[in-house]
Amino acid sequence: MEISKKSKLRITFLYLFLVGFILLWLASEMRTSIGNLKPSVELGNGTCYKTISNLNLKNFYNSDYNVPVDEKQDGTVVKAKIRTFSAKVFYRAGSDIRDAKYEKLSKYGHILSLCLLISLILILLRIVYLFIKGIKSENYFPSQNIILTRILGVLVIFYVIINSLSQALNALSYKHLFENTDFRITSYIAIDFETLIVVLTLFILSEVFSIGNVLSNDNKMTI
Repeated sequence: MEISKKSKLRITFLYLFLVGFILLWLASEMRTSIGNLKPSVELGNGTCYKTISNLNLKNFYNSDYNVPVDEKQDGTVVKAKIRTFSAKVFYRAGSDIRDAKYEKLSKYGHILSLCLLISLILILLRIVYLFIKGIKSENYFPSQNIILTRILGVLVIFYVIINSLSQALNALSYKHLFENTDFRITSYIAIDFETLIVVLTLFILSEVFSIGNVLSNDNKMTI
């Protein structure tokens, strides 16, 4: 039973959606990962500064809204809590401003995260290759693509956990700089909503491919 042109276009669109969806997510993650590895900036006269991002930096007000913002004429008072996710550290060139233990673990985490991102790209290319190869034999849903799509979902989960842990360790490597201040760094591992959408989409697509594979095999057996 030959598949109609309209069905072929729909299947092609499904694969294009998978590739485009993952590539957009990968681009966003790689931009963040590379940004975390930015070197210090030299200002001259032996002075440097480094921007620390992805911090959960709170001041001594903690979760209380004790910072006055505005007071209206009718007596209405607006208060807020201070919370920022970045800071700049100015220091003398050659100075060691990070906790060596956390810095080392954080670097290992970043390297492993980048390796996982590269693995995701290679698996995605493999899926595209198998799809193009399957066009000739009209096998649009090869069983390997079902497995590879599920592996993509699992690797995304591993990547997010390791990357989040690496960022937490990166923040902790600067924690000692705030010991004698009214500020403190809190670090935690978190999986954002965007990642959950990516993982859920991958597992749904793997089930779609699985159903397509079963239907294709049934058609061949009928013939």
